[in-house]
Amino acid sequence: MKLYELTEQYDGVMNLLYDGETDEQTILDTLESIEGEIEDKADNYAKIIKTMTAEAEAIKSEEDRIHKRRMTLENRAKWLKDTLQANLEFIGKTKFKTELFSFPYHRMAGNSRW
Repeated sequence: MKLYELTEQYDGVMNLLYDGETDEQTILDTLESIEGEIEDKADNYAKIIKTMTAEAEAIKSEEDRIHKRRMTLENRAKWLKDTLQANLEFIGKTKFKTELFSFPYHRMAGNSRW
């Protein structure tokens, strides 16, 4: 039975206390039974919540790790580009081709483009 169904059932049985037609002990026994089922459901909900929370934390940690890795790679690539650029400027080699790449270096208003 679903939690909301148990809650509705519990509420319905509670209302029987006020009608005076049903034996009070029967009502209390029924409520106790429903409460036990609700407690079992609550345990299951708590297990799922704990699992989802742990998984979300693991994902967040992985996101942080990947972000740091990306930043490291971007910074290393920038450093390599700046080093290459500085050395090419130093020797006056601004445009050339190799078997794999073309190196057209342009300086425009303080910015460099490859």
